[in-house]
Amino acid sequence: MNRYFTTKGLFLREIDSKRYVLEDIFGNCTLPIRADGIESASAKANKLCGVELLCHEATLDLSLNLPPFQWFELEKYYVSNLTDQFRYWQVGTTSVSTFDLLSRLLPNGYFHLGFGEGSREQLEEIDNMVHSAAKTGQVPFTSEYIAIRLSHIQLIRICSDLMSLMQRAINAFAELLAIQRATIKNEYWAAVQMDTPEIVHTGPSSYKAATSITYCVISLCTSLDISSKLVHFLNGCSRPILRFKNVQSKHFSDLSKMRATVLPMELVERVVARGKNERQFSSLTQLRHDLVHSTTILEMEKIFIGFQTGEVNELPLHYSHMPWRDCLVSGQPVRYLGRDYFTSKGVDIEWQLLAWILSVIDYHLFVGEALYKFMKSNSVDDVGVQLSVNPRS
Repeated sequence: MNRYFTTKGLFLREIDSKRYVLEDIFGNCTLPIRADGIESASAKANKLCGVELLCHEATLDLSLNLPPFQWFELEKYYVSNLTDQFRYWQVGTTSVSTFDLLSRLLPNGYFHLGFGEGSREQLEEIDNMVHSAAKTGQVPFTSEYIAIRLSHIQLIRICSDLMSLMQRAINAFAELLAIQRATIKNEYWAAVQMDTPEIVHTGPSSYKAATSITYCVISLCTSLDISSKLVHFLNGCSRPILRFKNVQSKHFSDLSKMRATVLPMELVERVVARGKNERQFSSLTQLRHDLVHSTTILEMEKIFIGFQTGEVNELPLHYSHMPWRDCLVSGQPVRYLGRDYFTSKGVDIEWQLLAWILSVIDYHLFVGEALYKFMKSNSVDDVGVQLSVNPRS
């Protein structure tokens, strides 16, 4: 039967079409919860035990494309649509077949040369030779073709980086869930030995949990920076591109300062507004800043492990708890008299991480769709670029 992750290291398991139980890592269960579907069961579990439903345990296998991560939708834009449509937008629909044919003739060094010692010099030598040969007509493609193709390669790399970061963020979230449950199993003996209902575990497991949180947060924030880099890159792509230019690194905050050149101002304003209206982004970016510049990592290096306390409404279940700090609307943690944070709102860190992941995914889908629609609506049959030294008549 279906089983779902919840906060506090518990599971919500379906036992038949209309009955669910809350279950801990040792297999202890509540009495059946009668509910018509998982949403109703989730609401009743929250009322019963104070837990929040996270996701189906199979969701973390991204190849299954189960909600809520919309992985195939991300792939549609950042693996397929954007890089594919870029060709039509830049060279015209009638010249794409020529563009693709010529792409097979470029030296492999453009695609496969590594980053080790001497690679930079080799790549520069290859690039100089190719440009020289194109200018003198010794190869079947033109300098204009080289500029567009190198820009196309750069776009592919930017999109690949964004997808890699999102995958790492989701994997880090999955690791946190696994660590929390393993910590209950491995460390609850200490509570039994001390004859106490709850302990605070600080050790290798909590350090790994804090690392997973850090990795997730930094990956998400960097993906927003990569998205800004993507928008700036396309905004700098004249049509046709006459000269390859290295794209500069951009921070997410730089989007609001961007002046529209190739992209319409209306599109840029919509992207900026979408980023500003994402309520989750302020606390996400603030945490990234605090992780890098302060001791915030230390506040997350503890896992509360307990049994049958008020944390789970006195139910006989083993749980873990990692609290998320109270934040102002600005994303700043609540502080008072030198205390860096408080946790009175009872939010679990895994619940907050999931909210951040989903908000970043929604943003990337919005940006990907907006950029794709722009390129598609502005693609024409012929942009007047000469790709080959023997252009079609």
